[in-house]
Amino acid sequence: MAKQVFDSPDLLRLIYSFGDPTHRKFTQNLKIELKSKAKEFDDYFQKNRDKYKHIGIYLKKHSKEEIEEYLKTFKRCFCCARHSNQMPILSNTIVMITGPSVFENYPKKCDCPCRSLSRDFINL
Repeated sequence: MAKQVFDSPDLLRLIYSFGDPTHRKFTQNLKIELKSKAKEFDDYFQKNRDKYKHIGIYLKKHSKEEIEEYLKTFKRCFCCARHSNQMPILSNTIVMITGPSVFENYPKKCDCPCRSLSRDFINL
């Protein structure tokens, strides 16, 4: 197997490209682009509670595609093990409930709204 890999110049180029500084910069940008937007969404909603009494009212100004995109970013949140467990996610228009995940850090108190927002979005 190793011989096949090392005999392929395309595979070797791909493998060695991971050490390239441009690849590192690209992956750092991905880390920012793929970040969950749960906190930003919740902060905006909380600041405008006088205008939007319920999250359902606020979500009416968003299209179905926008809501699905938010749900995608919420499932990318890895804030803590507690919030990753029993989080509803949308997978090919099917609602699924996640199981427990492994995390390196276990904060005593996590105020991330990812799971509660996911539940609100799914229930509407």
